[in-house]
Amino acid sequence: MADEHKAKRLEIAHVLFMDIVGYTAADYFQRAIAVDPQYAAAYAGLAQTYAVIPLFAAGMPRDYFPKGKAAAQRAIELDETSAEAHTALAEKIVPAREFHASSK
Repeated sequence: MADEHKAKRLEIAHVLFMDIVGYTAADYFQRAIAVDPQYAAAYAGLAQTYAVIPLFAAGMPRDYFPKGKAAAQRAIELDETSAEAHTALAEKIVPAREFHASSK
């Protein structure tokens, strides 16, 4: 029983840590975009952050995936060669089952 309790506490600590880290990362990427709205890497990072937040129960996918998809698309508009942006967009397409969009 003690091991189960310890495991549950570690799980809760991990979720809380990822919650804080995810929101902090999103805040920093948003600040970078405010300073330079043409900074594609910041949009890609924001998109990837929005993909991770729901995975750690820190938010609902329906709230973060559309924001992440928009950020990834903006990053690609700014820099078509950005692997991070294309990866971030793929992370949004697969969960949304938008496989037709992956061929564009």
